[in-house]
Amino acid sequence: MMNEINKKRKSEREKFTEKILLEKGTDFSDLKYEALCTDISEYGIGLTTQCELKKTQIIKLFISLEKSKTKLPVFAEVVWTKEIDDRIKAGLRFLI
Repeated sequence: MMNEINKKRKSEREKFTEKILLEKGTDFSDLKYEALCTDISEYGIGLTTQCELKKTQIIKLFISLEKSKTKLPVFAEVVWTKEIDDRIKAGLRFLI
């Protein structure tokens, strides 16, 4: 499965280990959930979380900018998910 995903990617992902927040829901007023990023590219991001995510779901991420307290809001679509123990590993595509 991962080889198929790698073939579909437009660019290589770089290792990116950072805690972020995410929101989900129809109006994004849902509670914020924590997630741990694993990798990132100009087109998407990989993460793990305890928050339930579903394929095609649109979520809002809050990514910290380097050397700043500012959290950049970014919308992304869940492309794939995989349950590992009590966590969800997911690949997301940025919506630009």
